[in-house]
Amino acid sequence: IPFPFPDAVRSNELVSMMLPDLPTSPTLSDVIHSATLYMNKMLSDKEYYKSYRTAVRANGFKVDANAGNWEANEVVPNITARIKSLGIDKSFEDFVMMGFGDKKNVDDFKFFMAAYSLLDMIGYKSDKLPKSSNAMNSVNTDAHHAYYAAFCDYFITQDAHLASKALALYERFGISTKILTPQNAIKVLDKGRDDDLVLFLQEQLIEENIERCEERSIVYKFTKRYLGIFT
Repeated sequence: IPFPFPDAVRSNELVSMMLPDLPTSPTLSDVIHSATLYMNKMLSDKEYYKSYRTAVRANGFKVDANAGNWEANEVVPNITARIKSLGIDKSFEDFVMMGFGDKKNVDDFKFFMAAYSLLDMIGYKSDKLPKSSNAMNSVNTDAHHAYYAAFCDYFITQDAHLASKALALYERFGISTKILTPQNAIKVLDKGRDDDLVLFLQEQLIEENIERCEERSIVYKFTKRYLGIFT
């Protein structure tokens, strides 16, 4: 099935990256194949993902240079203001929804994942992707952690960029989860609890259990499980 693609659209940098290797006279099958290639490259190719992120910002959709100083409750309103300044009469939430074809079946999980990814894409506390294997898959993993932590009392993470994006969304959507670093987790929890969780963290968050130190995180290798899930 022929799928006409105007030259004006094809020449757009973002479109050309979203549909790589598209033939001059594409069919619908060519477009689907090209879009699939784009998603695979975004998920697994670090430099491709970073290049696409850079192109999005170069096209004007980026946060202010001082965005790192915003309070968590200012992030989404400020991004909405930025969108409107580009002449687009949409809110941050509207913009997230624009990425879905079937809007009727967008549940909380899909929306949160897309919102988190959008924050990373436009430059709010973006993941630096320190490992060669990191790409959009790494951002998605962080988004999963932030989403499921929203059903918990506490989210313990050493990753400051992950924590900032999560907190911005928690503030916007009225999620009460408290975000803690491993360093302050025991002190904070000890004030309000006296149970097995506090004892477990006191025992496990120790120097001897540090497996490796990364750019923005410390990885602990626990010596036993808590509730059968912490390893």
